[in-house]
Formats: sequence, C-alpha cells, structure tokens
Amino acid sequence: MKKRKFLLILLYFLTFISFIITIIGILAVVTYSSFRQDYSNPEDYTTQSIIIGSIFSDDESVSISDDLEGAYYIYGSNYDVVMNTNMMNELNIGDSINITYGPKGFGDSFEHPIVMIEKSGTVYLDYDTGFTNWVNDHKVSLFPAILVIAIPAVFTGLLIMNIRIIKKRTNQ
Repeated sequence: MKKRKFLLILLYFLTFISFIITIIGILAVVTYSSFRQDYSNPEDYTTQSIIIGSIFSDDESVSISDDLEGAYYIYGSNYDVVMNTNMMNELNIGDSINITYGPKGFGDSFEHPIVMIEKSGTVYLDYDTGFTNWVNDHKVSLFPAILVIAIPAVFTGLLIMNIRIIKKRTNQ
C-alpha cells in the first residue's frame, strides 16, 4: 500500500513537471511565431538618422545607442558583414548616422536590430543584405519546437493514465 502511495505521489510530481514543460513549449512557439511575423515584413522597418551616444563591439555583436535612449544592435550574419568593413574605426560618439532598424526591440534592453547602417555616404551594411541576412538568420524550423510540446504532452497523458490505473487498483 505504501509502495502504491509513493508511486502515485511520484506520478503526480512527474505529471506536474511534464505539464509545466508543455506550457513553456507552447509559450516558446507562440513567441517565436509572433517574432517571425513582426520582423518578416520589410514595410515595418524604420529608417532614421541618429547621433551616436555610445558604441560597443564584442565577439558577436555591435551595440549602438543614441542620445535619446534608443538602443540598436547588429549580430549574426550582419555582424560578420560590418566587421569586414572599417566601421568600428570610422564611427565615433557624436557622429550622425543613418540606420534602418526592426519594428520591435527585445531582450533585456529592448534593442532594435539594425539592417542598414550608413555614415556620410559610406554604407557599412546595405538594406538588401541586412534584411535578407536578418530574416535568414531567424528562419528556423518549428519542428523541434513542436517536439518540445508534443513529447511532454504525450508523457503527461501517459502519466495521467497510469495514475488512474493505480488509483483504480488501490480502490479495489
């Protein structure tokens, strides 16, 4: 009897964990689908002239802020493109640059992705290349995400069936 109670408690716990993983998977797929919709329409991007308030580069991204607290970044394939130019040596705080950036910021600082950057006629990242790279960098199959949902959901269903069987046997 104690063994069955322990087994029931364990199955309840595993069911709860599987349910939580399923919910997290659903939220991830919904968020990713929204992300793809928001960034796949070229008409939603904004071109603007800004004054560089700060500029920083690391091994995988370039972050640029303006005087108005706007935050922008370049990473992925676009980072590779701009790092093959002399951009980091030519851009300075206080310079006026033209950028085209994505419609929504995200992450901890709500940075907007840059898909075009130009200063005084020197184009460091052209719009066609930047937009294409940005969209291609984020083309990921939804199949793995669906598996993240399906596997815990099936596991949850099996656990619930086992709980019902064990409870039925315990009540007999």
